[in-house]
Amino acid sequence: MTFRLAKCLSSPGSTLLYSRHSSLGLRASRWKSTVSGQVEHGEEKEGATAKPFEAIPGPKGLPFVGTALHAALGGWMDKLHIHSQNRWRQYGSIFKETIGPQTWVTIADPDDVAAVLRAEGRYPRRYAFESFIMAREIMDKKLGVFLENDETWQHYRTLLNKKLLRPQQAAVFTPLMDEAACNLVSYLRRKRDQGGRVTDFQGHLFRWSMESGSTAMFNQHLGLLSENPPQLAKDFISSIIKILDTTNAMMTFPPKVHKALNTKAWRDHLEGWQTCFEITKQLIQEIMEREMERKEEEEEMPDLVSYLLSVKLSPEEVLANIVDVLGAAVDTTSNTMCFTLHTLARHPNIQEKLHDEVVRFAPDHQAPVTQEQVHKMPYLRGVIKEVLRLYPVTYINSRVLNHDAVVCGYKIPAGKTIIICPYVMGRDPKNFDNPEEFHPERWYRENSKNLKAFAWLPFGFGPRSCVGRRIAETEMHLALIRICQNFKLEQEKPEELVGKVRALLVPEKSVDLKLIDR
Repeated sequence: MTFRLAKCLSSPGSTLLYSRHSSLGLRASRWKSTVSGQVEHGEEKEGATAKPFEAIPGPKGLPFVGTALHAALGGWMDKLHIHSQNRWRQYGSIFKETIGPQTWVTIADPDDVAAVLRAEGRYPRRYAFESFIMAREIMDKKLGVFLENDETWQHYRTLLNKKLLRPQQAAVFTPLMDEAACNLVSYLRRKRDQGGRVTDFQGHLFRWSMESGSTAMFNQHLGLLSENPPQLAKDFISSIIKILDTTNAMMTFPPKVHKALNTKAWRDHLEGWQTCFEITKQLIQEIMEREMERKEEEEEMPDLVSYLLSVKLSPEEVLANIVDVLGAAVDTTSNTMCFTLHTLARHPNIQEKLHDEVVRFAPDHQAPVTQEQVHKMPYLRGVIKEVLRLYPVTYINSRVLNHDAVVCGYKIPAGKTIIICPYVMGRDPKNFDNPEEFHPERWYRENSKNLKAFAWLPFGFGPRSCVGRRIAETEMHLALIRICQNFKLEQEKPEELVGKVRALLVPEKSVDLKLIDR
């Protein structure tokens, strides 16, 4: 018999059977096991013939720590994206590996990914960074949308969706974000040496991302791109960097071990979170005071903090969610832009084609850029999509199974973490022709019809996809337009930029570019 997916998800003790061969890329059915383990119902043969979890290929590792010691000694924790690609080539489209306390099952076939994500249920769960949760417990802080689960997560997510994912909201935030993009141009001019060279683009773009993102969170600029930025804003950036720099250590060995030994990594990690929360609380307090002074007839402020307060979240809940959204947005957007600018400098012909499109639809450097203009620039959007294919800052995604499942012919128990690899899928020739080539035209509507939908997942999929996607895309489009209007980008050494893992995929080396006025 065949059961509807909704029934399968809600049925106690049911097991999901994922098949890449059905017309929808997914088949879900229910089977019952007897005491002896025999599977009843003739039509559920796939569950009966599925291989056990232990049979999933992968490295054996050592007792208790798996391959964590190999990772530490071999130095590949900061190359997890390459490591996953090598494991995929060695073991195939599904493999499992134990690193420290966690056993992960990794998949890199778009059809298998589609099956898992489409059957994730009402309350999808993803791998939770234990150190993030521990830090909040120590500080007595609530969890936000990034770390929460179940009904609380859904409540937060529903509220945030209304403010951040509706297309009209991007237009509301565009003027201030465009102002931040213009400020970035002025800032970069000041940072050039006499030869036009700008070093450490990562740091500069981190400031811009924080400045631009703060307009959506707080409806104000923090002054990070000014000649004398306030100490509070600089401290916030330092706190985010401190958190990200110590996250790999927390993943290699259990955070509880770091805490018990009071390691430097743990002290820095906790200090980063404490500073992050303290500064965000100050910024929220300013908005709360502003809201108290606002007269009823005055127009409501468009920022996220004011909105969350208006829908009756407590100040503690607002704080937790703003930290989650802003903290996640700053590093992802800045590093994607870093990869983008480096790639354009490496491919002058692509840069010139982008410049031609920009000056065609946004010729006036002094006039505001609108969403209508951005929508007329398919090459601009294709450049960003192609960068996200080759350098997805979220190089892996995760889901924790709520039910026993059969994935790719293997039984996987509930509670196991499935790792999805956008980095691997984006460079797989089965998914993209000439995958190592940078080809923005592949994303034109007429060319993208045959692309596999789940082979490109830089923002995730479904209810737990990136809640700040529209804001991030708007920020990057505006900044790229303003930079292309004003500068020609050149590399001193035409070499490919290699990524490393620092919680996210980031450039391995300092990005230094020459900016020539147009």
